[in-house]
Amino acid sequence: MNLQEGDRWELHRQISPGALQLDSTDLEKILPIDRERMLIDRVISLRPGVYAIAEKAVSAGPKEQQFRGREQFSFPSTLAFSALEQLSMVVLLAEFPSSSVTEFPSLFAIDSIEVCAEMMEPGVLHVHARSEGDIDDLEIGADNCCSFVGEVTVNGENFVTASWKMKKGKP
Repeated sequence: MNLQEGDRWELHRQISPGALQLDSTDLEKILPIDRERMLIDRVISLRPGVYAIAEKAVSAGPKEQQFRGREQFSFPSTLAFSALEQLSMVVLLAEFPSSSVTEFPSLFAIDSIEVCAEMMEPGVLHVHARSEGDIDDLEIGADNCCSFVGEVTVNGENFVTASWKMKKGKP
């Protein structure tokens, strides 16, 4: 099926008239990241240019460690922040027709990051990212940045909270 760029989200709107939902296939089309490096399984709520909420099931740690003779699960907070970064890219890239994106947004600065706890057992990450301000105010090609705030929770507990800046890709 080939939709015109103006109808990019039409199928999603037919399924749910509210916020958009994206699956892994949608994410592979939007993000310039290999599937193996993607830290988001699906977006459960998206308002392009404004916010997104995503999930990531973590059933095995990226690294198993030996601790006193037994294996211990560990999921680093740096990967949780990377999930926030990827989700903010979704927020920005979903705002523009895919054919107009020639440069992808990238992390410019981390203003604050707080690790509330370490993730020591498998679970589901809930990743929330929200832009601060109007991304339409950014000029194409300018050195302006888009500010974001967000949090990652796991099994209902705060894991990481942060604020950061992304440089907007040039449409």
